[in-house]
Amino acid sequence: MGNKLDSQIISLFGSALSPVPASLLHDVELPQETKDFLLSVGLPPGGSLLLTFYHSEITVVGERPSRFLIIGDDYGTRLGLQEPTGALYSLTWRSASVVGFINTSILTMLLFLGIYMTQQPALREATDEEAVAIVERMRITFNDIDGSALANPDNWWYSILEQTELGQL
Repeated sequence: MGNKLDSQIISLFGSALSPVPASLLHDVELPQETKDFLLSVGLPPGGSLLLTFYHSEITVVGERPSRFLIIGDDYGTRLGLQEPTGALYSLTWRSASVVGFINTSILTMLLFLGIYMTQQPALREATDEEAVAIVERMRITFNDIDGSALANPDNWWYSILEQTELGQL
């Protein structure tokens, strides 16, 4: 699955992607697919939704078995990859307390983000009814890719799509 997702992410973000330095990942327990992606493809500098992805500023917080590799923030919470699963969570700034689930991996999160960003021009021009239809198509696509991301109303993407549908984003 990784190679197909890699290609899709590269087509969405292109040259904006920057690999993560290997020295930042040497003591981190993540799925090999995640490590390979971060080392060879990397992360974009940011995106819509006030996201910032880190490159040389990546740190590890928490104690095993609840450690997270902090790869970015959304100007409200930190974004952390959980050891050893690689699942992405939003975390409080002061501790490694989980605020909410984002995606099962950084790959699916970046694919969601790329899809979301490609829909922004249409959403800006859409009537309320058209916006609802656009969000519903994204919801179906997201559910097909990583259904866990939308499984709970407290999840990050569930909230993003709900706010987008209401015209708040």
